[in-house]
Amino acid sequence: MPKNNQEDVQLKKIKSKNGIRFFRSRIQTLFAVIVLAILAVGVYYAYTWYTSPENMLVREEKRNKEIVLDLRKIILLPSEEPAIYDIEDPILLMQSQPFFAGSQEGDKLLIFAQIAKAIVYSPDRNIIVNIGPITADPEQQNVENMEEQSAIRSGAQPTLQMLEENSFDDEGADSEI
Repeated sequence: MPKNNQEDVQLKKIKSKNGIRFFRSRIQTLFAVIVLAILAVGVYYAYTWYTSPENMLVREEKRNKEIVLDLRKIILLPSEEPAIYDIEDPILLMQSQPFFAGSQEGDKLLIFAQIAKAIVYSPDRNIIVNIGPITADPEQQNVENMEEQSAIRSGAQPTLQMLEENSFDDEGADSEI
């Protein structure tokens, strides 16, 4: 009988150890699942915060201010805030306008509307690539005039200027009839 008692005690110890191990492994698994869930929620909120339009606008404004501050170290700039554009395809720009010669992808175009000047600045190279005046393109003005004239033909409400430019002589109209 003592052997059976000892065996029972040993079996109980083994069962209790297995039960504790099983219980520990369940707690560890539950803890791991909770940690992974917290990490997933954190990553989701960080991503949505980073890509939100408001935060992207704030980062863009900060980047633009840094560009202007860096450029002020090189050249005197007017006090107005420039419109800043990224140059994404310098080869295409160089083909259409020689002003962009020497620019690279990632360079910035700063336009100061009040003083009618444009600056191509390379933050990577920390140089001014080109500075020039902003001029009205005569072809663009012709396109605008054509649009005004087509507005009359298409039945849109004409402006006073358009009527004066396209006014007909009453006498000439009567003589053709």
